[in-house]
Amino acid sequence: MTIGISSLTASCSPVSQLGNNTNRPKAASDTLNPQLSHDVRLNDSQGNEAARTVMARYDLHSISYNDLVQLAGELKGVGALKEEDYLDFIGPSPEWATVTGESDITSNSKVDYVSFHEKQVESLRASGAERRFLDFANSTYLRFKYFASLQSG
Repeated sequence: MTIGISSLTASCSPVSQLGNNTNRPKAASDTLNPQLSHDVRLNDSQGNEAARTVMARYDLHSISYNDLVQLAGELKGVGALKEEDYLDFIGPSPEWATVTGESDITSNSKVDYVSFHEKQVESLRASGAERRFLDFANSTYLRFKYFASLQSG
């Protein structure tokens, strides 16, 4: 059976609509704002305490990918990380991120994820990346910075 191209394209969304994901967090600005954005902050003290209890067992400045996945699951379990933000929080595993073999980072290698995401924002800004990519990277950085702040107290 032959399927015409016109019948396939009729069911596809235009490329211009692909970037319009309203579930993605939005950063407040282009700059590394020391204030936490509204979508990262927890609203109630009970939620903050639950997240603080979870974060007491982890260090986002030195954590393996496997531990990051476990942490994300725990944060999701106490309501500190939304279901729709889970995959954005953990990102791709190091094995997928380094398919070219340029790095020997594994799922058990310790990484400073706060610094990693901060450098990603700086790199996107320096390269003149589109605002939506910068906003997403900045929001991810602020989320990591917020959870790291719960580690210390």
